[in-house]
Amino acid sequence: MVIDQVYTLNINHTGEKIPGRKEDREGCLVCLTDKDGKELLTSDGGIRLRGNGTRNLPKSPYDLKLTDKASVLGMPKNRRWVLLANYLDRTSLRNDVGLEIARRASGMPWNPRGEFVNLYLDGSPCGLYYLCEKIRIGKKRVDTDGYLLEFDSYSDEPVYWTDRFRHPVKIKEPDEIVDEQVKYVLGYLNELEAVLTDGPSLAAHAYEDYIDIDSFIDWWLTGELVMCKDYNGPASVYMYKGLSGKLFAGPIWDLDLYTFSSKVHNVNSFLLDGSVYYSALFKDPKFREAVKGRWPLLKSALEDGDSIYDYIDSRSMLIKDAVAFDDVLYGKRSYSILAGDESVDFETAVGMMKSFLRERVAAMDRLIEKL
Repeated sequence: MVIDQVYTLNINHTGEKIPGRKEDREGCLVCLTDKDGKELLTSDGGIRLRGNGTRNLPKSPYDLKLTDKASVLGMPKNRRWVLLANYLDRTSLRNDVGLEIARRASGMPWNPRGEFVNLYLDGSPCGLYYLCEKIRIGKKRVDTDGYLLEFDSYSDEPVYWTDRFRHPVKIKEPDEIVDEQVKYVLGYLNELEAVLTDGPSLAAHAYEDYIDIDSFIDWWLTGELVMCKDYNGPASVYMYKGLSGKLFAGPIWDLDLYTFSSKVHNVNSFLLDGSVYYSALFKDPKFREAVKGRWPLLKSALEDGDSIYDYIDSRSMLIKDAVAFDDVLYGKRSYSILAGDESVDFETAVGMMKSFLRERVAAMDRLIEKL
């Protein structure tokens, strides 16, 4: 079976087992080649398992740290990369397409990029992976001098809880923090929540002093469009804040489960108006009007010129042989219905993704107009 339309990533590691603890890595040698076998990157590094429940699946995701910064497949130099397995995604495209949508939403300054690779560990084929930029603070990634936050309680990292909304917050960066920094972050979020839950302050739009409006709207629009119900947890909700300035929403992350599906969601209703702070924000007519103004910009970015549907077609053609090899490599995968496309072939699943997006865009037109 021909699977040479995507890049090939060979990783040889020194130990018998790749560790799963965040602070542990197994030394490795990384070699990336194109479909013609031309060497694109060779580097020493370290590898570990990543993810929560997904690390226990037959096809595990990995976290890769190169010894030195390197440009990977046209992406800016960095040491930190992730290999997403997409094991539970029949299309293998949900993360890639969702991130492309997010990148076309101009209100979020940065969202991760990635490319598909065929992964080999110590010479053994592991199937199709998505080699992606890791969400980290950096000039070419999350460009802030402050804090990278994740709203999510499922982790072995310290979790802090906000006062009024009782949101679980992890401080992803800086890597090492002191009590005063935790106090500052929680203090800022608690001030925001106090404003959002106070009628006169909300009516006076006082939250505008705390959050970047465009990023909050475009994060919500992207999550609504693909219908990522995990964000209601909240889970995998990223935000960041500089040492001075406002709180930004994004980047988008973790879109491989339950998304792009009219089988598990009612495409004619909102899903995320209760996620994080949106239950309060949507009570303000000014915020609703701002959403109405930004939706046509995203819709145009998705439909004009090289449309998101063209993008899906090109990416599905790129990986179709690799997906077929995955099906041989892993056989029939037993899992509960996540998107409603688990039992169909790859081409049908891709068609379902495109049909969902067309339905959802039309529904968003109607729903947003009524805000």
